Amino acid sequence: MQIHEKQNILNETKIKEELQNKNDKTTLSSTVYNEINRTTFITDSAPIIIESSVSDPKHTLLANADTRSKAKVSFFIDSGASQHLINDKRLFSSLDETADSIKIIVADGKIISSQGIGKIYFQTITKDGIHEICLQDAYYLPQLECNLLSVKRITEKSFTVNFNKNKCVVMKDKTVYLEAISNNNSLYEVIMHEDKVSNHNFAYNCNNHNCLYLWHKRLGHRNINSIKQLVKENLADGIQLDNCQHIGDCIHCIKNKLSESPYPKEAKYRATHPLDLVHSDLCGPMPTQSISGKYYILTFVDDYSRYSMIYLLSKKDEVLSKLKEYIAMTRNKFGRTLKVLRSDNGGEYIGKEIEDFLKEQGIVHQLTVPYSPQQNGVSERKNRTLIEMTRCLLSEANLPQRF
Repeated sequence: MQIHEKQNILNETKIKEELQNKNDKTTLSSTVYNEINRTTFITDSAPIIIESSVSDPKHTLLANADTRSKAKVSFFIDSGASQHLINDKRLFSSLDETADSIKIIVADGKIISSQGIGKIYFQTITKDGIHEICLQDAYYLPQLECNLLSVKRITEKSFTVNFNKNKCVVMKDKTVYLEAISNNNSLYEVIMHEDKVSNHNFAYNCNNHNCLYLWHKRLGHRNINSIKQLVKENLADGIQLDNCQHIGDCIHCIKNKLSESPYPKEAKYRATHPLDLVHSDLCGPMPTQSISGKYYILTFVDDYSRYSMIYLLSKKDEVLSKLKEYIAMTRNKFGRTLKVLRSDNGGEYIGKEIEDFLKEQGIVHQLTVPYSPQQNGVSERKNRTLIEMTRCLLSEANLPQRF
């Protein structure tokens, strides 16, 4: 993927001069801070405000009194950047350096490439409270002279960015989450102290030996609440937790504890007329050949009435002929035509012949996701019912499996 920033409103030369004039070059260190509002600019879900620890702040982020004794981190609000671009690797809470790179054309015409993509947290203070901002999908470009916040990426999640002569304000639902002040070069700059930017790499960046997340690591990545319960109820000796308030997400837990979400027990959609939707599946081959030489069971189940037709097949390539037989029978018997056929991705359903036939008949073919039989649950349940019924009948009659 390549993104060419040909018209970047941020003048690279001005930024270089601005950065050279800054007196404080102290490096950024990882920090620990109290719980605050959590807001996400670029995320899959809507921003959530957990709580506010400041009811009536007297200063905005850029108006803190003590600004000369702490290291500063600057971000520039840029309406010409299509992505968040960061030049300091230490700002990232997580960074994937194996991700595909993008190419950026800066103001002097030079092309630079990104060296990773990750997530960044930083804290802001506005008239509406204290907030924590999360930048997801921020690109790491060490050659860049400054950090750029993309207006395009911010507004994609329904945030509003307002510019005036003196400042730029990022808002949502009348709440101000971020303010940038226009500097002498007409650039809108967000300045944060080192204690306003957080590296969320859990206890790896926390120097407190009794940090909650260090114990999370020591105890095999146990649930945080379970560790707190151990201490609260005196269920273990030798565990001491300090209130370091080191917050964040454990990357290893996220990567290695993923589980598939359960499928819904009932379908959200049910057909409203017969043959609007028919489920089909091929079951087999069976371990024992039937008396008539059959190995497979082909089922057609109407979604509306659950009316079912079962065909016994010797080979898989008989599916198309049985499908034509089923369509002709239902059309003649019920006066209706099959509209949608739902099946899995078995080769007997996705061959060119059967696909061409369905197109000729105007029948929509719905295929389930590979290796997800749950999506074809009606047919799968019918197969189970037939197999269990057959076993019970054979057992009761004391007949061999070939019957």
